[in-house]
Amino acid sequence: MKENTVVPAFDVNKFRKSLKEQNEYAREIRPLLPKHIFKPSPQRLKWFFAHSLIIILSVYFILTIDSWILCLLLSITVGHSFACVFFLGHEIAHGTVVKDKKLIIFFSTICFAPFGLHGKAWVYAHNGKHHLNTQHSVKDPDCFGNKKYRYNKILQRMTKFLPGSGSPLSYFFMFWYFSFYAIYIVWIYKPSIFTNRRDKIESRLFLILVYALWILFSALAMPFGFLYLFLIPLLISNFVVMSYISTNHFLNPLTSEVNDSLVNSLTVKTYKIFNVLHMNFSYHVEHHVFPYVNPKYAPLISRALKEKFPNEYNEMSQAKAIKLLYQRPKFYHDEVTLINPENKQKYPTIILDDII
Repeated sequence: MKENTVVPAFDVNKFRKSLKEQNEYAREIRPLLPKHIFKPSPQRLKWFFAHSLIIILSVYFILTIDSWILCLLLSITVGHSFACVFFLGHEIAHGTVVKDKKLIIFFSTICFAPFGLHGKAWVYAHNGKHHLNTQHSVKDPDCFGNKKYRYNKILQRMTKFLPGSGSPLSYFFMFWYFSFYAIYIVWIYKPSIFTNRRDKIESRLFLILVYALWILFSALAMPFGFLYLFLIPLLISNFVVMSYISTNHFLNPLTSEVNDSLVNSLTVKTYKIFNVLHMNFSYHVEHHVFPYVNPKYAPLISRALKEKFPNEYNEMSQAKAIKLLYQRPKFYHDEVTLINPENKQKYPTIILDDII
């Protein structure tokens, strides 16, 4: 069913004045939280070894069994574990698992390797750019800001591939976008995310090496190896990761002037088993308020935020968020209004009647 595209009246100036900085929220709810949650959680590394074992065993059986059904299931398992170690890498890169910088880069690089991302590239783009400039129309590499569209020819050509465009191609978005994003931030994004030329070269070489070796191994290892060892795991890992990332901010207003985590981020409600497997990645408002707290404590932060800011807190079922994602375009007309750049139809960003 087509969504009502009438944008409700909204006082943009009043909206701007109502914004609060992320550290204001953190300062207000910190007294409500136990002190131990602000320490690293090295026990989370157990997931690294568990998924490494799952991946190794799955690849071994794919190479040795003669059943396309089992190979398909094992290939999907590999892709899911790739996504899970990405979620762990995200925790590690924020320093919530280990504090040693060399260990952070070492483990996060391994965790992000299925996407060709070096740990340094992720820290530059995610920690250094995205978190400090969340939903900034220009400075946030994750944001489809209004100014970016006008000047970025790549984004202009991508319109039909994005959810909300109405194009059949947009329904494949979640199966490829994060791999594209990794290439985009390392090779294409301007201004460069890197402040160190050596790190940029190292990250680009790493991306090339990962894909070259992965494609070569999968193609030579067995008949249909490219399918079972490369393509399916890549598609599945992208889908799992993007089922969260695409709902984190894409429906929220721009906050270019004030980085308001309760306005520019969305927590999605999903099944408990997925919260366990996917390491509470669904709690995204909580993560942006306290990026240096391990997500295993996100439910505690969630309760504190709901207690202190019941009207500002944004939470929605994952299913509804994905539905809205495909009903509304990704580009912005102004802070609170989304627009389809091709037909100029306008849609609201998340407003009160969207919240469950």
